[in-house]
Amino acid sequence: MSYIHKMIVLTAVLFVVVFLLYAPVAQAATQLEITADAVNVRSGPDTSYNKVATVKLGQTYPVLASKNGWYKIQVNNTLTGWVIDTYAKILSENDLPDHITISSGLVNIRSGPGTSYDKVGELKAGETLQVIGQSGDWYKVSLATGAAGYVANWLVQTALSGASTAGSTISSGGSTISSGGSTISDSSKPYKKGTVNTNNLNLRASPDSNAEKVTQLSQGTGVKVYERSGDWYRIVADNGCNGWVYATYITLFNVAVSAETIEAPERPVWDQESGVQGEIDLIFDTTDSGFTITMTSDIPIEYSLKKTSSSVSFVTDMAISGETPCVYGMEAQIEGESGQTLTVTGNSLYYDVDKEDEGRKLILMFGISPLVGKLIYLDPGHGVINSSGILDPGACGSSGLQEKDVVYAIALKTKALLEDMGAQVVMTRGKTTYLTLYERAAIANSAGADIFVSIHTNSSTSSSTNGTSTWLYAPSGNSAYDRAARVLLAQKIQTSLLYYGGRANLGLQESNFVVIRETAMPSVLVETAFISNATEQALLASDSFQQKMAKGIAEGIKAYFLACE
Repeated sequence: MSYIHKMIVLTAVLFVVVFLLYAPVAQAATQLEITADAVNVRSGPDTSYNKVATVKLGQTYPVLASKNGWYKIQVNNTLTGWVIDTYAKILSENDLPDHITISSGLVNIRSGPGTSYDKVGELKAGETLQVIGQSGDWYKVSLATGAAGYVANWLVQTALSGASTAGSTISSGGSTISSGGSTISDSSKPYKKGTVNTNNLNLRASPDSNAEKVTQLSQGTGVKVYERSGDWYRIVADNGCNGWVYATYITLFNVAVSAETIEAPERPVWDQESGVQGEIDLIFDTTDSGFTITMTSDIPIEYSLKKTSSSVSFVTDMAISGETPCVYGMEAQIEGESGQTLTVTGNSLYYDVDKEDEGRKLILMFGISPLVGKLIYLDPGHGVINSSGILDPGACGSSGLQEKDVVYAIALKTKALLEDMGAQVVMTRGKTTYLTLYERAAIANSAGADIFVSIHTNSSTSSSTNGTSTWLYAPSGNSAYDRAARVLLAQKIQTSLLYYGGRANLGLQESNFVVIRETAMPSVLVETAFISNATEQALLASDSFQQKMAKGIAEGIKAYFLACE
């Protein structure tokens, strides 16, 4: 074989290998479902890549490609990333209904899977749409124009077709399930197959959230659905248990078993005058700065918020039960005739609220620190591996000390201090990263961070230059940047760094650095000390000075949030 022929064969083989590694998933498997409680989304197909997001159990996403046991997914309209196949499964087209029908009223069609996306149209009750995909609680549908749109699944119903029926007697331990005097005891009763789409779903004796709890069903449990009563399904689970469950938490399979139509339930609406609509279980846990209260229910929790100078009250649509804490001078109490109000009192009270599990879990965070519930992104400078595989160490000292290592150590110490004060902290890299400067800013923007702090060491051609400075970017008159907030953040951090670090004051500086130009939230870039100066290089290498710099940054951030109150 000639040299040219060999090269042609080799090129063809390489093409096939590359195609197999990067080939998109087959069109029939356009959706991926997350099968674990919380799964990291990474910037590349390996655990060595940085985490760019977290996705949750039951959520579904479009699949863009697959490689070495990883799937690339479209997380939202601006972010893509990779998840490992261990905690995900590809959904075939048969896992989706063929079509959906608008339940009532006018329903908005949106450009993406959420109410924050643009409205692209609206449909009336009774109109039918073909389903071509799913993302979380939203169906992707084909519109009459040929374009695609998204509809919330709680606003539609699924019509079943065909006429086949159940093939066996439905019983549990010799008993049959009954409702209103009727009993399912033979194969003539049609049913619809489905699966539980949440963890710890309460199975109750009757269609009422106050009814006796029979057991709890785990996520993935198969069920047969026999009828609907309001927002409830009467089911028999694959484990033999039978009773009533809240219908939102059952995903119906696209299997034709009956001419009957089982409608999807409407999402509950709380008008604050309709009284108790269910019950909430409350548990609490202490933190370094206060405590958290976790409220869970079978259905989404609605609440209103009332705040005074010394208290915060959460008025819900359900009766609350559980032990209430008294920690660090803060006290929680359940109030009201029906126990629908949770009030927390205390001086210098800070709080934050987070929703999980589609609103069925409400996490209330309380503390004596203004950082409670704040999302802070720390960016240790440099440490990036570029597309050619070359690592950027940043500035280097005469002793061989590298900027990337020093600022990573300071960032880790800062993170620990901020978390002790109740903040949620994310670092843009580990020891190294493949993320560009633009991508570091983008992940903070996508996450909705409250502030962004990039940490560096300085360097100069003059070995005598020393000191600490803090940099910002906020051109006067540019409405894209909150200049007052950025200046305030820079002032507080610079003042605190000088107090704890004791180095010369080089003041506030302004420059067009990428990470502080591209971030949407208040952001600064800190130059802790000069790695090119022998004295400061020795300090930067020491654990004690790194801790002082971390303390300065953390206390400066705390002072900023106090000033913003």
